[in-house]
Amino acid sequence: MNIIDIHAHLSSYPEGDANALLRIMDNYGVSKACISNVEGGYYPTPDAIRYDNDTVAKAIAEHPDRFMGAVYINPANPDTMDVLRRGFEEQGMSLVKVWVAVPDDDRLMDPVMEYTESIGVPVLFHTLLKVQRVIPTESTGINIKRLAKRHPRSKIIMAHFGGTPYDGLPAIRDCENVWCDYALSIFTGDAMNYAREMLGADRLLYGSDMAGVSVPVCIGKVLGADFTDEERELVFHKNAERLLDRSFRL
Repeated sequence: MNIIDIHAHLSSYPEGDANALLRIMDNYGVSKACISNVEGGYYPTPDAIRYDNDTVAKAIAEHPDRFMGAVYINPANPDTMDVLRRGFEEQGMSLVKVWVAVPDDDRLMDPVMEYTESIGVPVLFHTLLKVQRVIPTESTGINIKRLAKRHPRSKIIMAHFGGTPYDGLPAIRDCENVWCDYALSIFTGDAMNYAREMLGADRLLYGSDMAGVSVPVCIGKVLGADFTDEERELVFHKNAERLLDRSFRL
């Protein structure tokens, strides 16, 4: 079984360093992982962004066959475009990671989307509906829908199924340029079946949010759902391979 984890994190904690991630991957058959470091926090400064991305660049340089890097950005920082160019032109990154510095559909995202579309890389957005809105700039599926409609040729990944598939997935169902991962999800296999009905297996991506989650549980969500073997292959690696291929354009 070949698995590409589209959503994983490097960190300074012992369980989140590169070697720890590799042990987890080896234990559960994860061949590659797309990693970002978001220790700079919700609203990271330019210095924090540089540090986070440098740690990721080091890991992918040391383990190019196992890790792919995601450039972490704060679109509100004035050097964001320089960060992106450095990430892709010098550091060998494969995608972009956006957390909660601005809402996903903020106009500050427009130059980011235009640039990533021009070079054929996807942008992964943290999207998480919560009962209580703790982070004012945290987004839901509605934000992703607005952004996707504004940039229909951009390759967008909505993380966490938007927090709950029953809210996030209907919002982006008709956005053919949006794929979804289910990282950090607490829902059951029935939700995976619902996701397939809403989007089709070809828009679903395996993502775990490791190292802070149970990887076998994440794998089991796909194995326990009513998917065909071909659909499981799509979710586990084929969709990610296609999406990360820069020659694949919308």
